[in-house]
Amino acid sequence: MAITVERVPHRQERAEQILRYGTRLVAAAAYGAAVAVAVVLFAPLFRSEPARTVTFTPPEPELTTVRRGETLDLVAARNGISVARLLALNPDVQPLGLEPRQKLRVR
Repeated sequence: MAITVERVPHRQERAEQILRYGTRLVAAAAYGAAVAVAVVLFAPLFRSEPARTVTFTPPEPELTTVRRGETLDLVAARNGISVARLLALNPDVQPLGLEPRQKLRVR
């Protein structure tokens, strides 16, 4: 008893080969589409915003004018600060040499 093996015609082999290549092509295209969708969906998570710079502008100094006969303690009391603070804000002031209409920084 002999076993006979049928030979697949050449055209059918070629069709199966094309089908395999087609399947691989579709799989690669699906993978590429999935990657593109992932990039579109997750891109906002990886964007970095430009660094914001905050500039500090110190407040304008508040000045007061020395009145005739005033001393440092009277100027400080009139403006609600201590004499030490008044001297710290005005390091060039001579405590015994205040003159009327002299400007002193109080804040």
